[in-house]
Amino acid sequence: MIELMTSKLPPDDTTVTSIHPEVTPDEELVRHFLAGDEGAFDILVVRYQDRLFNFSMRFTSNASDAEEIVQETFIKAYKGLGRFRGDARVSTWLFQIAKNLCINKFHRKRRRMDHRKVSIQQSQHDDDLPLVQIEAEGPDAFDVLANQEINDILQEAITELDPHFRSALILRDIEDLDYSEIAEILEVPVGTVKSRIHRARQELQRRLSPFVEELL
Repeated sequence: MIELMTSKLPPDDTTVTSIHPEVTPDEELVRHFLAGDEGAFDILVVRYQDRLFNFSMRFTSNASDAEEIVQETFIKAYKGLGRFRGDARVSTWLFQIAKNLCINKFHRKRRRMDHRKVSIQQSQHDDDLPLVQIEAEGPDAFDVLANQEINDILQEAITELDPHFRSALILRDIEDLDYSEIAEILEVPVGTVKSRIHRARQELQRRLSPFVEELL
C-alpha cells in the first residue's frame, strides 16, 4: 500500500545479515538505520503500515486521507529518527505522529467546511431511481446489506465523535493497545485516557441505540 522503500540492498550485504525482519525488535532496527542501513527502515514500514492505515481510516473514514496520513507519518519518522531518544516504544512514537496528523487534517477540513456553502441539487428526473441497485438474490442478500449498513452506521458514529475521544476509542477497542501506551500516544494521563474511552463508548451507545432497537 505505502511505497516508501528507501533502498534495495543486495542479499549478501553485511549490513543486513544480523536483521531478521520477522523477529528483530524495533529498537534494534532503529539502531541499524542510524548506523546507515536504510533497509532497516523498510522493515518498519512493512511492520506498521497496515496498523497505521487501519487507525487513520477509522479516524478519517476516507481511504485517500488515510493513505496520505500513513505516507506522511513514515516521512516524518524517516526524517526524525535521528532525534528519536527511545523514551517510548517505536510503535508508540509512530502512532503519536499519525494521531497528530489525523487531528490536524480533521481541523483543516472543518475550517474549510465552515467557509464553504454546501448545496445539494437533486434532479427531478432521478426521483424514481434507487440510489443503489441490488441485483443479488437469495436469503443471504438482506443479511449482507444489513451487516454493511450496521458497519457504515458504526463508522459514521465513530467519525462524529470528538477527535480526542475518537483517537482514544480506536486505539483501545480497535488497535487493542493498553492504557499506558495509549496515554503515551495521546500525551495525557492514564486517567484521562480511561475517561475519554468511557465517554466515547457512552456517546456511541447513545447514537447507535435507535438503530439497535430497530433490529431487535
